[in-house]
Amino acid sequence: MNEGAFAMLDCLGFKGFWRRSPRGGDDLTQILQGMQDAANAVLKSLKRVIDIPHMTTRVRFLSDTVIISVRWNVPPGEKAPDGYEGYLVLTVVALCTEVIKKFSTLPLLLRGHVTYGPHEVANQFIVGGAVDSTADLAEVSDGAFIWLSEKYGQLALNAMNAKTPLSP
Repeated sequence: MNEGAFAMLDCLGFKGFWRRSPRGGDDLTQILQGMQDAANAVLKSLKRVIDIPHMTTRVRFLSDTVIISVRWNVPPGEKAPDGYEGYLVLTVVALCTEVIKKFSTLPLLLRGHVTYGPHEVANQFIVGGAVDSTADLAEVSDGAFIWLSEKYGQLALNAMNAKTPLSP
């Protein structure tokens, strides 16, 4: 199981949304269907600044939860570049920002955490240590906040200040 950055964002106000929505929830469905395309656009713009070969990105929805996974799949015999963890965290933060923008047209708020560790997001499976860490922190946020702990924030800052092959 490869390591990477991971976020779980809970949609506050989701319960009963279908009854409250003037369009019967079609507005939310449209946003959800376009989310992977929006994520791909963010990734394309990030590649001008951060180009991580072998990076896998997943944006999934599990009921009222948005799942974001960014991993670097290390090919056999290849070593991960220095500082790549911070770049993965930065990418998840950028994707969280895009999700917030997309949801801003709806009466829904987001709450969640960004973590880092081993995980797998494939088909119906969302498992791993990073998933467990994020789930453990789910109730810590007492409001519409997306938390990035000091540890992962420092990884992101280090990446932003690094002069590595991943940054121009």
